[in-house]
Amino acid sequence: MRLALLPIAVAFSLLACSGGDDSTSPTGAHLVFKVQPASVAAGQVLTPAVQVDLENAAGTLITNGAPTITLGVEPSGSGATLSGHLTQTATAGVAVFSDLSITKSGAYTLVAVTPDASGATSTGFSVLPLRATAIAAAAGDGQQTGIRGAVSQPPSVLATDVFGNPVPGVGVVFVVVTGGGAVEGDHQITSGDGIAAVGNWTLGSTPGANTLHATSEGLTGSPVVFNATATPIATAVTIQVRDNIFVSERNGSGGRSSFFSGAVDTIAAGGTVTWVWVGQNHNVTPSQSNDPSLSGNQNAPFTLGPITFSSAGVYEYRCTNHSHAVDGEIVGMKGRIVIR
Repeated sequence: MRLALLPIAVAFSLLACSGGDDSTSPTGAHLVFKVQPASVAAGQVLTPAVQVDLENAAGTLITNGAPTITLGVEPSGSGATLSGHLTQTATAGVAVFSDLSITKSGAYTLVAVTPDASGATSTGFSVLPLRATAIAAAAGDGQQTGIRGAVSQPPSVLATDVFGNPVPGVGVVFVVVTGGGAVEGDHQITSGDGIAAVGNWTLGSTPGANTLHATSEGLTGSPVVFNATATPIATAVTIQVRDNIFVSERNGSGGRSSFFSGAVDTIAAGGTVTWVWVGQNHNVTPSQSNDPSLSGNQNAPFTLGPITFSSAGVYEYRCTNHSHAVDGEIVGMKGRIVIR
C-alpha cells in the first residue's frame, strides 16, 4: 500500500513546486511606478519617495537578480535637471528613490528604464516656484517718442525666485520719477509668467530724459529703472504713396513689415502732412468716416498737400483701391496721423 501511494505523493510535490510562484519569471518583464511623484516646491525633495517595481506579465514582483533602474525627467527639452541618485538597484524587485529634486518650475513626468524590461512613465506632477527674491526689467527700457506721447511698449518687469523661476502674484508699483510724464495702471501684479507691465507711460511735455521706477518691496533689483527720451514733435511730415503701401519718410513706418501694416506719423497740432505719389492708381481717403477722398485716384508724379491738421486727435486714411475692411479693421494700404 505504501508503494502505491508513493507516485501520487511525488506528483503532488512536483505540482506544488511548479504552480503559482512565478516570482522569478522574466516573461513580460516591465516597470511600474508604485509610488508616484507628488507636486513639490522648487529644489525640495519629492515626498513621499518615488518607488518603481519590476514585475512580470502576471503583475508579480521579479525578485531574483539585482537589476538597476534609472530615472529621467520629461519633457526633455524643458531645461529641467532631475537631481539625486537617479540609478538604484532593485532589491527583491523594488527600487526606492528618496532624494529626487528639480529646481526649475514647471509640469513634468518621470520615466523609468532598466535593461531587458519595458520602461514606465509616471503620472504628471508640478514643481512650484518659491517666493520671489528678485525683480528685473523684462522689456520697455530705452524707448523714444514725441513729447506728451505714450511709449510704444509699456515697461514691464520679471519677478523670480532664488532659482530664477518666474513668480506670479507679486505686487509692483510703477512711479514717474523725472520728466513730468504720467502712468496709467501704476499698481500691477505679476501674472503666471512672472511679468507685470505698467498700463501706459506718457512722457512729459519737455524734450529730454524721462525716468520711471518699478518697485517691489524687499526684492533684489528694486527699484527697476526705465529710461525714455521725449523728442520734439514734428510740425511737418511727408508720406510716400507707393504701390500697395504708404511709407513715412520721417520714421520708415509702413515699409518695414508687411502689406498689412500701415504708416504712422505724429505731428503737433497745426502741423502739416504732404503725400507724394510714387506708385500708380492710388488715393488718400478717410478710413472711418463718410468724408470724400482727399485726392481721388492719382498716378505718379502727384503731390497732395501740405494739409494742415489743427486739432489734436487721430486721422486714419487708406487707399480704397488696395485695402478692405475685415471685421471692422482695415487691412491693406493704410496709415494713421496722430495730432497732439
